[in-house]
Amino acid sequence: MYCIKSYIILKPEGIDTLKEKRSIVKTLINALRKNFQLSVMEYGELDSKKFIGILYAQVSDSKDYLLKSSENIEIFIEEKYGLEIYSNDYDIF
Repeated sequence: MYCIKSYIILKPEGIDTLKEKRSIVKTLINALRKNFQLSVMEYGELDSKKFIGILYAQVSDSKDYLLKSSENIEIFIEEKYGLEIYSNDYDIF
């Protein structure tokens, strides 16, 4: 059994208030949970309007599945939400 833990920092455009940011984050987290069966939360960058920090974990019998799922998550975030992925740091253990 393998587990991936990933910390993604996103760079949103055109956000003026933390309220706008929270709305995007809440929608994104719910969509990730629904579409990818992840344990996901907002992490770090809580008071920043320039960045969004998302931490997620996923478990599988296959490392390849976890890597492919991570790629699909990045594509989903970029295409559906138009958010730039500033960095992605992950560990598989």
